[in-house]
Amino acid sequence: MEAAVANFVDPGAKFAVFANGYFSDRLTEMAKRQGASVVRFEKAWGEVFTDDEAAEFIRREKPKVVAYVHAETSTGALQSGRAICAAAHDAGARRSRIASLPLAECL
Repeated sequence: MEAAVANFVDPGAKFAVFANGYFSDRLTEMAKRQGASVVRFEKAWGEVFTDDEAAEFIRREKPKVVAYVHAETSTGALQSGRAICAAAHDAGARRSRIASLPLAECL
């Protein structure tokens, strides 16, 4: 995780995190250490984001980097990445999915 964040984040860049568990909280802290301007879309641990919620958040925030946890093992939540990746692509943002493979949904 740390290597992904360190390679994607430039100091001062807006870094959007879909926050719904332990690993998304870790992503937040890592991005802050890299000097990112972090914005979080928060839900209770274990809840997932709808496609519409995800797309609206990215359209509103216009981040340079979007990060989410596909398989949040701290809660068992499985987050679909299709809408997140599509909206991030449309916004010109880099995308990072943490804690699962394959990456087919983002490619």
